[in-house]
Amino acid sequence: MSGDTEWEKGKLLAKAIVYAKYAKDADRSSPLYGFWSALYLEILARASLAHIHPVLLADPQDGKNILYVFGVSPGKGEPISVPAKTVYTRCQALIPAFDDKALQHCSFMAKARNTEVHSGESGFEPMTHNRWQPEHYRVTKILCDFIDGSISDFFEPKEAKSIEETLAASSKEVEGIARGKVKTYKAWFEDQPEASQDELRHNSIEVAKRKISGLSFMSETECCACKSHGLIGGDREISRKVKLADDELTQLITVDTSRFVCGACSIDLNREELISVGLPPTFVDERWVDPVEHFEVDPRDYFDLNELDVSELEEAARRHGIYLYDGMDYGND
Repeated sequence: MSGDTEWEKGKLLAKAIVYAKYAKDADRSSPLYGFWSALYLEILARASLAHIHPVLLADPQDGKNILYVFGVSPGKGEPISVPAKTVYTRCQALIPAFDDKALQHCSFMAKARNTEVHSGESGFEPMTHNRWQPEHYRVTKILCDFIDGSISDFFEPKEAKSIEETLAASSKEVEGIARGKVKTYKAWFEDQPEASQDELRHNSIEVAKRKISGLSFMSETECCACKSHGLIGGDREISRKVKLADDELTQLITVDTSRFVCGACSIDLNREELISVGLPPTFVDERWVDPVEHFEVDPRDYFDLNELDVSELEEAARRHGIYLYDGMDYGND
């Protein structure tokens, strides 16, 4: 539930379309083309967040901004929305197709916009539009698809059709490259002697771990080429939740998949490639959680450590792979 405010999706989308018309009317060699393109992109991104809920646009530093979304007058002063940088990072967190490349492009356009309006320099004069335009097309379509809009609102009909065809061809090109890799690495693996295949499969996970050791999260999955066990990995968290099952507290972290590596056949796929061959775009990393740390419990508030049964403590520790050394002073705080 929200009130009728200037942060409503419909109003923002209408404004974005107006700015897109200004961009369409500008000469492609003019800085105004880039300027209006940057403005409509930001407003379209704001409309995309409002599509989820307008409260995502409220600057949380002052509660009146949040109340404004629900129809409460802000009183003195005007309600403040979050800056463009926050808009784009929230789009990345909440819109599945809004990937790192999309965030980089939006940040690039926002920086040029800031230079244009906050300094004596021209942020768009030195820019060559045919370098940033393809990604601009893609991001516009990502946002339009998310809000069930149409890119024909932002480009001339013939250009919109061309964009759709170009993006579809690009997607097919990525799929073709990825399937070509799968075929190549599958053939290489099958050419190896059976004994070598067994050894490669046996060491696959350890080899893959070394290759993607820089990623925060990883999970095993079947290789799309040689059917060994490989690893998908990623850094960007989508959500976290904790569950209790069989007296165990575990944390479930949903992560965007950014890479797949198989240590057996050595295939290495980026996010676009792995998705195109059917590997999962997200995965869940499950980790045991220490209830004492998670709930910030001090055991001394509940029982006397001097009366603790040491054998029970050792057994609980062993269940989690922890081995207590002999002679530990269990009464020591």
